[in-house]
Amino acid sequence: MKILMINGSPSKPKSTSGYLLDQIEKKISEPTEIVRLNQGDIEDVIYRIPSDRTPNDRTPNDRIPENSIQKNSIPKNCDAIIFAFPLYFDAIPSSFLATLKKLETIVPDASPGAKVYTVINNAFYEPINNRYAVSIIINWCRKANITFGGAMCVGAGIIAEISPPGVGPMKNLGIGIDTFTDAINCCGKILDEDIYIEPNYPRAEYVKSCNENWNKAVAKIRGLTMEGLRSKPYSM
Repeated sequence: MKILMINGSPSKPKSTSGYLLDQIEKKISEPTEIVRLNQGDIEDVIYRIPSDRTPNDRTPNDRIPENSIQKNSIPKNCDAIIFAFPLYFDAIPSSFLATLKKLETIVPDASPGAKVYTVINNAFYEPINNRYAVSIIINWCRKANITFGGAMCVGAGIIAEISPPGVGPMKNLGIGIDTFTDAINCCGKILDEDIYIEPNYPRAEYVKSCNENWNKAVAKIRGLTMEGLRSKPYSM
């Protein structure tokens, strides 16, 4: 089995999208080849999992340096393709939209039998806010004449790394990842329905924490004072 994972986050590997792909990769149990890309560019390595080892048993010898692979090449004959990206204004990041446009004709030619899955995270508590972004990927699949396999939508993505999937606040995330990867491991099965994941964390506490901390974080990064955040560029 061959899987192509594309991280569509502008933050690239060090992002919630990259973290979620890492967790999904750990659950791919069938001996397989996994290719990781960042918005169309080959990442550092391609992992090849020998048939006698699991994904968690990879060694440096399983890595193929980037300079041995044609830059921007798209692997052929993939069984599954996973797009992961954050929600931007109820849609997808514009930089990733440009990548999708380039892949529109390349992917179907390289892997006509593949199923496309998507993993979307947002900062809202409710994962349902990702539904319009899911529709965009579905429409892309129709335009590219390739099969859509399903979506996993994660709410409160900014706290996804607060605990391991399946533990504490991320108990639902662990269940969702298991369901998602079970479909992929079954030779690219189409999900019965899209997966929407809320954290096991009180909504009121999550909203309170976000409201209390966002302005302090911005002020620290920008070197601003609290008074400066409330200043106006004009006088009434």
